[in-house]
Amino acid sequence: MKNPWESINVPKKNLHAHLCREELHPLQLYFARDTSGNYLFILDAQHANVRDKEISVKLSGIEVEPYRNGDRGGLTLKLLDKNDWEIFYALCNDLIDATEKAVDEESGAKIILTRLHRWQEILRIKGSQLLKPEKIKGLLAELLFLKEQVAPEFGWDMAIKSWKGPEKAPQDFALNGTAIEIKCQSGSTRATVKISSADQLEPQLPEGYLIVFTLADADENEGFDLNIITKQIRSLISDCNSETRERFEELLIEENYYFSDEYKNHRYTFVRAVSYKIEAGFPRIAKSDLHDGIDSVSYLISLNACEPFKNKPSWYTYE
Repeated sequence: MKNPWESINVPKKNLHAHLCREELHPLQLYFARDTSGNYLFILDAQHANVRDKEISVKLSGIEVEPYRNGDRGGLTLKLLDKNDWEIFYALCNDLIDATEKAVDEESGAKIILTRLHRWQEILRIKGSQLLKPEKIKGLLAELLFLKEQVAPEFGWDMAIKSWKGPEKAPQDFALNGTAIEIKCQSGSTRATVKISSADQLEPQLPEGYLIVFTLADADENEGFDLNIITKQIRSLISDCNSETRERFEELLIEENYYFSDEYKNHRYTFVRAVSYKIEAGFPRIAKSDLHDGIDSVSYLISLNACEPFKNKPSWYTYE
């Protein structure tokens, strides 16, 4: 990952700044350095004077304050420890992506302040670590299902509303009277998937399905990664209402995902996705099976034992 602040000379007075993106963007966003060499991220705006009372966010290791430049205003983020530049860079990229479709400077500033509150939770509770490989594959499977199955049938607004996995709901998707749990297995592992609770395969809706993705490792220049898929979805929802776009970003943050070049090292290709209907006789542990005193359970199920239950929703197009 290239440090964008390293190419900016430390000024003798004021600031030195580089525009974050050369391509068209509705906001003037800059990587900058001050006379002390601090790493800065600046929103420079004509019509977005951010006042001190609007900044209630407290980010670990990052100062957030209003920006002033003559009659122009905005927002400044300053990194306190340069060793943390990678997570700071990820935060900056997230703010740039989130404001790509801002209608004006004022709405863009509001989006940035909202996103900073979400990042406050990431840095306070979840930490800044990259997702583990198992979690990467699980999130990729949910995003692929969202993009390739749910959205084409129900539209993006309903599709993103139906995505419940990041909110720790029992199943990952709930729509049209159907609950769907998404699992992912590697192409090299034995044919099992892990079920993490008695709720997971006990849908509360009229129908329930378990859909198991198989993803295979890909070379550096092949396949897809989390950065690629999230960028594709952001482009596809760019004309949706702001509520839909914001919900998608919030769900990514709930999953502790933020852009990082490191995800290029975790690339996959799609192999298949098999759908099983959860009904009487399906191999599972239900709540009613738990004896008194057992609070939680996790277990593996064999996909071979699921074969008799192969079935799919009417709108499902894989296979």
